[in-house]
Amino acid sequence: MADVLMETGHYYSIDVEEELKEKIRLYESAALQYKRAGNIAEEAYACKMTGDCYHCWENMMKHSCI
Repeated sequence: MADVLMETGHYYSIDVEEELKEKIRLYESAALQYKRAGNIAEEAYACKMTGDCYHCWENMMKHSCI
């Protein structure tokens, strides 16, 4: 199931606020499932992707305040 969440997340844009929120939710859910399954490598990748999305979110919020 975690693989499906990750794959689904890839289809959401990082340029649209609501889609970025959903992408983050999917990646966070996948990371939790990988952790429960003991798949450390995939958990790490999901966490990295989540972090990248939060970085995009931060940039989006900075630009919307200008």
